[in-house]
Amino acid sequence: MDNPHGPVGAGWLVSVSEPASSPSWAPPGYDLEARAGESAAGEVWRARERATGDVVGLARLDDGVDRAPFEALREELGRLRTPYLLRLRAVVGGVLVLDHATGGSVADLLHRRGRLEAGEVVTVAAPLAAALAEAHAGGMVHGDVSRVSVLLTADGMPLLAGLGVARLARG
Repeated sequence: MDNPHGPVGAGWLVSVSEPASSPSWAPPGYDLEARAGESAAGEVWRARERATGDVVGLARLDDGVDRAPFEALREELGRLRTPYLLRLRAVVGGVLVLDHATGGSVADLLHRRGRLEAGEVVTVAAPLAAALAEAHAGGMVHGDVSRVSVLLTADGMPLLAGLGVARLARG
């Protein structure tokens, strides 16, 4: 989608805190780089997958959350063809392995800039509407769309995060 104002959030990266030490819950094959925040599932860390060098997000599921439904969710999300969903790559023990959105969230962007221009709002809203329409056609409901659950790639493309995760994490 063309935006006369340029990509949303272009050049704006989220600041994250560097870990003093890697938590013991990190799954094998991943090096934690920095804590990135919280999600409906639990705390989220930026990490690097050793085998590929890919930067990913690792969401540690809170204790007591049933892990079994998350693999089914990964398969269900894999059937959706929209590019505007944050991909759940794998479930490793009690950790969700997600694509990493280097542009941060719309909440981060609004915190820094105060507001978005009209063209930027359309650039975010139209792809999200398409992603939600496809998810709804597939029988899925997000249930928690907010500026925190809308993430951005480095070039400003919006990605809807947490589709189905909030429901599963709450039980």
